[in-house]
Amino acid sequence: MAVSPDAPSITVGQEVRLTALVRDASGAVLSDRAVAWVSRGPVIATVSDAGLVRGITPGTVTVEAIAEGISGAARVTVTPAGGGTGTPPTGGTVRLTPSTLRCLPGESVSISAAPVDAAGAAAPGPVIFSSSAPSVASVASTGVYDGIVRCASVGSAVITAAAPGRSGTATVVVSAPQPPTPTPTPTPRTLTIAVTNQLLAPVNVTVNGTVVGSVPAQSTRQTTTTVANAVVGWSLVRPVLGGQPLGVSMSGSFASVTNTGQTVAFTVDNDVGGTPYFAPLVTNRTATTLLLGVNMGLNSENRCNCTASVGASRVFFGYYRLFSNSNVQAFRSGSGYVGRYTYFDGFSGLVQQGSGAIELTFTLTP
Repeated sequence: MAVSPDAPSITVGQEVRLTALVRDASGAVLSDRAVAWVSRGPVIATVSDAGLVRGITPGTVTVEAIAEGISGAARVTVTPAGGGTGTPPTGGTVRLTPSTLRCLPGESVSISAAPVDAAGAAAPGPVIFSSSAPSVASVASTGVYDGIVRCASVGSAVITAAAPGRSGTATVVVSAPQPPTPTPTPTPRTLTIAVTNQLLAPVNVTVNGTVVGSVPAQSTRQTTTTVANAVVGWSLVRPVLGGQPLGVSMSGSFASVTNTGQTVAFTVDNDVGGTPYFAPLVTNRTATTLLLGVNMGLNSENRCNCTASVGASRVFFGYYRLFSNSNVQAFRSGSGYVGRYTYFDGFSGLVQQGSGAIELTFTLTP
């Protein structure tokens, strides 16, 4: 390969374009071949991808052209601008800031250079940057004295900044990213729920709508949960006759409780949100089995088909809404709620607070 001109001479700051003629083994010219240009002394002269050589500092440098494994070279001489001996100044150094760079793969760090002479006075540039390991960290000029270091992979590299007659270095350390510090999982707090049930039937306790335990009639039980905010509720477990629950449904809820690891106490009674309920306890001292009905003739009439046999004592058959004119009526068993009956009414002031119980003893034969 022939490079022309093969021995050009330029002054500092001047440019000259080199051309390369590529031939095959037989000497035939190969046109349209990609040529790579390399300066073996970029401190003295640089070369562009198009073969344009620019003088940087006085001296002599080899500029190579490479194509398809074949190379050729030109010897470029750079002389001082405006004449002179062409001997670059010597001594001193190039101070790099920072002198040690630390980064992660993918990061970029700015670097600056300050040429000084042997006495420590500022010396002329420009500065040419290079890296000892471009695969770890590459460097590119962003100005006469400034550069940018691009970190690529874990390792270390030496960044050299060369100015006429002097140079300096900085070290780049590229570290592996540290895994994020895991956030410790807080220990869940335990909220203790103590429920006192004053009713005559068990209740199920719920937290945020899910049943978490039950409390038997007229007793206190505790249950626990770890939820952050708990809405505690309850529902009556109604007695069952012939597969059918007796009485009416009763349920309620309490205010939301923020779980701070405390114990909270709740009481379930016959007053649900301001609505009272009662539970008849029927004793039968008549000579016949009684068929019972509650609140007969009222909007809440309940024909539960409940019976109290002869001699039965304190038969419980569910809870019912308490009105000022609530009643419990007893018919002869098998009558289908027709015919002669006996009843109790006007007992709202006799209902026990808390349990809602009312003792009713039938002594007359209906």
